[in-house]
Amino acid sequence: MIISLNDEVKVKLKIKGVDILETRHHNLRVKIISNGGKDIGSYSLPLDEDGYYTTQLWVLLNIFHTEFNWNGFDVFQNNELIFKD
Repeated sequence: MIISLNDEVKVKLKIKGVDILETRHHNLRVKIISNGGKDIGSYSLPLDEDGYYTTQLWVLLNIFHTEFNWNGFDVFQNNELIFKD
């Protein structure tokens, strides 16, 4: 199997994963407003009908890379990444 960093993956987020996404959005919002930009609004978690968060693999790794360690990570349920077809 060949995996591309551009492949879409979906994950079920744990609370810590949701908190990380909310914090990133909040920090971006503050930065935009402080630079005179238009407010992007509050965070809304984009989940599909089954409760999965979907994004490209490289984006997922970029967002959550600080949570990966030799003990595993505590941001995805069952530590599972599901690759979309």
